[in-house]
Amino acid sequence: MRRHPSHLLKLILAGPLILLFAFPALAVPRLEQWLAPQLGKLQNDFSYQGYYYPKSDLENQKADMGISGHAFKAQAPLWQSPDDELALMAQAGYFNADTQAILPDSGRQFPEDLWDLSAGLSYRHRSAGGWIWGGFVSLGSRSDKPFHSENETDASLTGFLRLPHGEKNAWLLMLNWTNNRDFLSGSPIPGLAYYYNPSPKFKAILGAPLLALRYRPHKQWALSFYYMYPRNVDARLTWQPVKRLRLYTGFDWTNQRFYLADRPHTENMLFYFQKRGFLGAGYELGGGLYLNLETGYSFDRLFFEGENYQDRHQERLDLENAWFASLKLGIRF
Repeated sequence: MRRHPSHLLKLILAGPLILLFAFPALAVPRLEQWLAPQLGKLQNDFSYQGYYYPKSDLENQKADMGISGHAFKAQAPLWQSPDDELALMAQAGYFNADTQAILPDSGRQFPEDLWDLSAGLSYRHRSAGGWIWGGFVSLGSRSDKPFHSENETDASLTGFLRLPHGEKNAWLLMLNWTNNRDFLSGSPIPGLAYYYNPSPKFKAILGAPLLALRYRPHKQWALSFYYMYPRNVDARLTWQPVKRLRLYTGFDWTNQRFYLADRPHTENMLFYFQKRGFLGAGYELGGGLYLNLETGYSFDRLFFEGENYQDRHQERLDLENAWFASLKLGIRF
C-alpha cells in the first residue's frame, strides 16, 4: 500500500512517536527482509509470544526462580513503493521472575517485574545504479521502572548502505550507535560484510559483526546459521513436509539487558544470558494467521549486573538448567 507523503507526515505527527530498532538485537526472521534487494513488499505483522520456565534452584543461594514472560510485537508499513519503504515497529515485553532471591553483592531484592518497551521507524531507499541505503532509529526503556528517568532510557541509531556487486551479490556497509549493548555500549560500531547469493539454494552474509548462512539442499529442508558478535547465535535445521507446516530443531545463545532503577552505578545493566536447545513447529492457519509452538532445554543460565560481559562475576546468580515452553500467535497481511 502506498501513501502520499503528506498523509504520512500527518500520521507520524498524530502518533506517540517512540522509535525502535537496535542493530545488535536484529531479529533473525527480519534479517533477509532488511537486506533484500526488493523494496515495496513489506507486510503488516502483529504477534504475541508467551514463554514459561518452571522454578529452578539457584546456586550458592537458598532460593529458586521461575521465569515467564509475554511479548507483543508489531510491524506496519507506513509508505512503500518499488524504491522506498518506511515502516513503524513496536514492542511491549514483560519478564516475570518468581523468586525471593537477592543480588548477592549488594543484598538488593531481585526485581520481580521487568519491562521492555520500545517503538521506532525503519527506512530504505533505492538510488540510481541499484544502491540501497537507509537507517533505523529507536527509543525505548528496558527496566523494572520504564522511563523512570533518562538513565532508564535506551536509544539506537543505525545507518547502512547496500552496494550491488554483479547480478545477485552485494557489499554491505553499516554503522550503529546505541547505549544498550553487551559490549562497547555508547560507542559507534562500524560493520562490513559481503552478501553472496550464487543460487536459490545458498545465501551467505560474510563479514563483521555479522555472519549468516542459509542452505536449502532440497525444497523441504533448510539449514541456517546466524552469528552476531560477540555472543548471539542461532543455528537450526528446518523440515517442511507440507506447505503450511514447518518442523525445526536448533540451538541459540541469547541475552537480555535491563536498567534497574535502584542500581548504584548508572552505567550498569542487569544481564540475563542463556543457551538453549529446542524443537519447534510452525503452522500457517490461513488468512494470514500463524502459530508457533516450541519447547526445549535451557542451560548456562546466569544473571549479573555490570557494564558488559567481563563483569559477569558481579551480583551473579546462576540458575540450574530447566525445560521451557513457548507459544507464538500472529497475523500477516
